[in-house]
Amino acid sequence: MQTHWFYTVWPFIGVGGAIVMAAILLMTDTFRGSTTVSRWRDPMWLAWLAVPLYWLHQFEEYSLPVIECLISSVRRS
Repeated sequence: MQTHWFYTVWPFIGVGGAIVMAAILLMTDTFRGSTTVSRWRDPMWLAWLAVPLYWLHQFEEYSLPVIECLISSVRRS
């Protein structure tokens, strides 16, 4: 049975989104609840920080089987 392409590439899309969102989080005040306190003490900013961290976790969890499959297919050819 053929797997839909999205199930193969979604971890890589997520890591791309995590890189972009981490850059936005660290370089702008977009996701900050209060600019009077440090980012690292702002509960709203810390809650948003969990999103790219979760996407990175999903990447390491679900991309390894895809990468392993690609490596084994290269070895066979």
